[in-house]
Amino acid sequence: MRALLIAAVGAVAAGAVGAGAGCHGDWRQAGSYDNHPLVPALPPAYDAALPAWPPAVPAARIGRGVAPTRAVPVAITAAAGEAPRQPLVVTAVHAVPVGPEAPAVAIASGVIGDAPVIEAIGVDDGVVRWRDQTRCMAPVVHVTSSVVVCAGATGVAALDVATGVERWRLEELTYVGAQGDLVLAVLPPARAVVVRADDGEALAAADVPPTVVPGELRVACAQGAGFEVWAWSSAQLQRFAIGGGADATAVASMLLPRAPARVEPCEEPALVELPIPGSVERELYALRREPLGFADGAVIERGFWRRDLGEVGVATARGIEVRDVTLGEVAVLSDAQVGRELASRGTRRLVRGAAGVPVLLDRDVPVAYLSAPTHPLHAALGDTHVLGGSWLPPARSQADRVERFHLPPPALAPAVPPVVAPAPPRPPLDRPDLPAEMPAPASIDLPGAAMHDVGAVLLDPADPTRLYVAVLEARPDASRGAGVAAFDLAARAWLWHAPDGCPAGQPVALAAARDVVVCGARGALPGAGRVRAIARADGATRWTWAGQTVDAVVAGGGVAAVVVGRRAWLLDAATGARLGAVRADDGFAPRFVLAEVAGDDVVVAVERGVIAARAVRAGMLPLWAVAVDGTVVALGRAGGRVTAELSTGELYLLEPGDGAAVAAAGWARRWRLLGPGDVVAIEDVEPPATAPTWRVEAFGVDGAPRFAVELVLEPPWQLGPRGAAAGAPVVAAYGPASRFAAVLDPWRGRVQARVALPDRAAPGAVFSSAIDGAPVAGAVLRQPLGVVLF
Repeated sequence: MRALLIAAVGAVAAGAVGAGAGCHGDWRQAGSYDNHPLVPALPPAYDAALPAWPPAVPAARIGRGVAPTRAVPVAITAAAGEAPRQPLVVTAVHAVPVGPEAPAVAIASGVIGDAPVIEAIGVDDGVVRWRDQTRCMAPVVHVTSSVVVCAGATGVAALDVATGVERWRLEELTYVGAQGDLVLAVLPPARAVVVRADDGEALAAADVPPTVVPGELRVACAQGAGFEVWAWSSAQLQRFAIGGGADATAVASMLLPRAPARVEPCEEPALVELPIPGSVERELYALRREPLGFADGAVIERGFWRRDLGEVGVATARGIEVRDVTLGEVAVLSDAQVGRELASRGTRRLVRGAAGVPVLLDRDVPVAYLSAPTHPLHAALGDTHVLGGSWLPPARSQADRVERFHLPPPALAPAVPPVVAPAPPRPPLDRPDLPAEMPAPASIDLPGAAMHDVGAVLLDPADPTRLYVAVLEARPDASRGAGVAAFDLAARAWLWHAPDGCPAGQPVALAAARDVVVCGARGALPGAGRVRAIARADGATRWTWAGQTVDAVVAGGGVAAVVVGRRAWLLDAATGARLGAVRADDGFAPRFVLAEVAGDDVVVAVERGVIAARAVRAGMLPLWAVAVDGTVVALGRAGGRVTAELSTGELYLLEPGDGAAVAAAGWARRWRLLGPGDVVAIEDVEPPATAPTWRVEAFGVDGAPRFAVELVLEPPWQLGPRGAAAGAPVVAAYGPASRFAAVLDPWRGRVQARVALPDRAAPGAVFSSAIDGAPVAGAVLRQPLGVVLF
């Protein structure tokens, strides 16, 4: 610990000298002025998502991309005179569509416990205008400039945007969609009703034509004296008219080549967006109404938005384009490659950028590449702030919160990385011969365990002979969890089985610290997160932690960490006592790893746009920091080093003691960490165009390439975890239900064996290690629990 303290004090001193004005000046530059004690503030409803410690001063840089401009987290406060309220678990954020002369307001929809909650929040002033927990009792489905529409099993209701007071309620209707000021609903069993959102008045109604499925109705659009009702599914797009003397039985229909990703029929031009299989790009078509069909060919785009005078802004590989009502080209405004629109206000809009990091446009030209909110499902843009919330599915958390950020001053023509990374360069690939498949040897079973299934499979990072398996005897629920079993690869025997090794709920992850194995589980509702630590020696329970939820569990050395939303609580692995916390300040999940340096516990995390190492048991003092030209999408461990994966496809390997970094000699859209050993890989997960070939590239933790092979194996493919011992092979599951395993030499990628696994094999539960220099690979079985070694 003394060595860590000396290093930490040295790092702080060096930072103070480099800052010139001292630590206080640097802290202000990093954005902590938002919590300055001299600034009077209302009680926070949602505190600012700032890391708890003063910033670490970077002494080096990594990355060959663009560092986003930091959007500073700021608090959201309760209204004057109100006590702070329990934050809701946010599922969506809707911007109130008002002009730039009116204050920007966001509607946050979510839950507290299992009860729906709605809040109106000022984007720029950060004040919660009102909260509703009794009137709607259903999710928000649509927002206009005057009302918030919520709908569920109890019908459709609308609250006043300004006050939260109920405007109207129609309990007999089932909501199907909304556009502008029109709400489309169905009166069971099959009567379409168009409702004015402002006051709930039914403007038109008609029976749904027999050729239209009521469940496929989507929106209603004003058309002359009546309305057009649009319906679509994976197979077709349909339209019929109601009201104004129209004959609802006259249905226009067209077949669709694929299920639409988005349809906007109410404005000119009417637009249909179709996904392109295996690509983030899409096809955009303008619709011809008579007869119903595509007006012309497709525009290949990555996002689009409406502009004035019927023009359409389109994000393409060439840049940001303006197109007319026929989608004909008008102009190219910028060569920046961006994605779909997230929010807009006046002449500005927020659009998706690389790795989900947003780009701020003004008149469709980039003015800022922002650090946050990263990965918002929805966002609301103000004049000086942006409010976002909810991770992108499937990365949902029962601890998601609304987050608010102060926008930095617009830059002059900022550099913006492309939202779609170019195809990675391919090295020369070997195609090694494949040995014949052989049957698996006899299994080593543990009778009575895993009679339902197995969960996580973990190789102990400190002991290459130890394997841990989460075992389930029945489907997990609020009162029943999973067990944990330990297997000795050297003795080829089960060591112990702890039937209650995981707490009640759905198991999330296993992790191993110095003396304990930690298992996390969560229930179906917030408030049911549990973590249990059991002894590595015999599986005896050491401690149990309880919290709002458990999104992930990480362990290393003498520390265990529980990820809860955008926080990670650092716990003493021996006792469960809280040591500190890591907090993401960009609206996404915390990215961090735990390591040991000279026998002391260190956490390495992304904070304030840099990668920083801190001494966990020395007051979280910084040891070192590295600036990043790019966006860090993941941190991991391999071969005693910390791996940092960037959105640009680079992988850097950092020494946990001083942050010295080397770059892997490869580039990938996806890096695959195989475990604590000395190999990282690029796993080709794109579907093969012709023959079922699978590409795998491997690199050592020195960054040097190991091998690049193309294997003729039946998909799907999945690399298994690999132990820390030198010489451990690389193992992959492949084929239908992952019933086959291939064992690869870790240096040349030669396929040493192929094994047909038993029917009891858990899909993808393969692993590899080395015992006294001898390679070993295996698979985990269920019903009952077993291991086969080959």
